[in-house]
Amino acid sequence: MLLLAGSSCKKAYDFIREHPDDHLSFCRITHIRGDGFFAYPGATDTLTFFYNAKGDPTDMLDRSPARNSQDQHWRYDNRGRLIAYYITFPPPPGYPPPTGAVEYHKYAYPKPDWVVDTVIYYGTPEFPPLYKDAFDGRIDAHLLDSRGRIIRTYHLADLNPPTQPTTEYKYDANGNLEVSNYLGAPYPPGTTYDHMINPYRTNYVFQFTYKDFSLNNLIAIDPASVGGLVPEYNQFGLPVTLPVPSLTIFTLITFDAMNSNPIEIDYACSMPKGPIDY
Repeated sequence: MLLLAGSSCKKAYDFIREHPDDHLSFCRITHIRGDGFFAYPGATDTLTFFYNAKGDPTDMLDRSPARNSQDQHWRYDNRGRLIAYYITFPPPPGYPPPTGAVEYHKYAYPKPDWVVDTVIYYGTPEFPPLYKDAFDGRIDAHLLDSRGRIIRTYHLADLNPPTQPTTEYKYDANGNLEVSNYLGAPYPPGTTYDHMINPYRTNYVFQFTYKDFSLNNLIAIDPASVGGLVPEYNQFGLPVTLPVPSLTIFTLITFDAMNSNPIEIDYACSMPKGPIDY
C-alpha cells in the first residue's frame, strides 16, 4: 500500500523515481520495532536511532524492557569518514555499559576506491581480544565501484580462513543485490524485489556497513509464505511495515536486531529545498 498525500509528497516521490540512485538524506530512520533477534515469544523490542549534526547515524540502541537485540555504534573522523563500527549487547538495567565489543570494525582509506576493514571480535583497540596469542579477528579489503558500492572483498587475514579468498557482490540491471558468493547462491527462492525505496538508502553508512546497496526491498512472491502479510509504504515509498521473507543479508535482518514478521519502521522526513519546489 502506497499513500501519496498532497502535491508536495507527489513531487517528492516523482523526484525519487527520476533519481533512483540518490540517497534520501531528507528521511531518517528513527525506530524499528519487532521481536528481538534473541527474543522469547511475545517480546517486542524497539530500536532507537541517533544521528550527529551532519545526519549520519551514531548509535542504534535497544532500550525496550526485553532488551533482546544488539546495540550498534558508528564513529567518524574530523573529515566525516566512517572510522569505526561496533556491536555491543545492551547491559541489564542498573549495570554499567560494556567495556568491549562483540564485533569491532576499524576502517582505513588508502585509496579512493579501497577501504581496509580490520575486525576484532570480543574486544576493541583499547581492550585486547579474548585470545592473547592469536589474532582474534580478520582483515578485509573492500573494492568500491564508481557508485561507491562494495563489489568485492579480499580476505587478507582471518583467524578462521574463509572457504573463498574473496567475496563477490553482484547487482542486477535494477540495481539490486542478486548474488553474493559469501552465501554461495542467489537471493532466496520465492522472493523478489519490489519497486519501492530500500531504507538503507536513507544513509550511505547503512549501505556500506551491511554491504547491501540494493535500491529496492526484498519481498516474498507469495504473501502466504509470510503469513499473508504484505508490505506497507509511506508517501516517499519507504516501507513502514515489511515482512521478512528470509533471514539473509538481503533483508533488514542485517540491522542484526530483528527476527520477526513484520518489521515496523518509523522515519522522520523533512522535505529538501532545491530540486523540489514545494
